[in-house]
Amino acid sequence: PSKKIYLPSVVYHAKIAIEANEIPSLGYIQYTIDLNDHSNDDLKEIYESFASLLADNDFSVEGINLTTRGLKLFPDNRHLKESLLYFLHVTDKDQEAIVLANELIDDNPYSYKVWLLLGTIYTKLSKYEKAVEALDFALTCKEGDSEAKKMKAYCLMENESYDKAIEVYL
Repeated sequence: PSKKIYLPSVVYHAKIAIEANEIPSLGYIQYTIDLNDHSNDDLKEIYESFASLLADNDFSVEGINLTTRGLKLFPDNRHLKESLLYFLHVTDKDQEAIVLANELIDDNPYSYKVWLLLGTIYTKLSKYEKAVEALDFALTCKEGDSEAKKMKAYCLMENESYDKAIEVYL
């Protein structure tokens, strides 16, 4: 590729490239990010923006590579960790995702998004009791959420707790 990617248009150019299915390889994006002289705040913003962009456009493998590299520079960046959690989940790296979700929950036990994703992972693995537990915490964080309620009802049905499932669903 002959284009250089500059801040702040970096996300705009990448979005056009992704929508046109002409995104440069991740190595090129990484090379451009590393060689340009950006402040730490700029680099952090670039990694966060690209992580969101890759998630929105289903580039999960590239997302894992990008967020992993970003976390080497910014190991406490919650946005990158949550993005990595999502990428691990959609690429069926469930055990790694569970470990990361628990780390994120230790840092912030009121994260609805992380509890919901953890419940989703346990549901996918048919670990319905653990899923119900995670979904209960998600519902504590965001009371009345229909997505968490439906998934919890499904898990209760799979565990043959039909009365509880009906109660949750209604």
